Amino acid sequence: MAQMPALIPKEVEIQRLKKIWLIVIAMGSTAASVEV
Repeated sequence: MAQMPALIPKEVEIQRLKKIWLIVIAMGSTAASVEV
């Protein structure tokens, strides 16, 4: 996996976007549960 890191920058970007999306969803769900 660490052989050619510059060959698949899209994979890294997808992983980062997934993490950010999960954090956004988690924050949104906690905010919703706090409001209700």
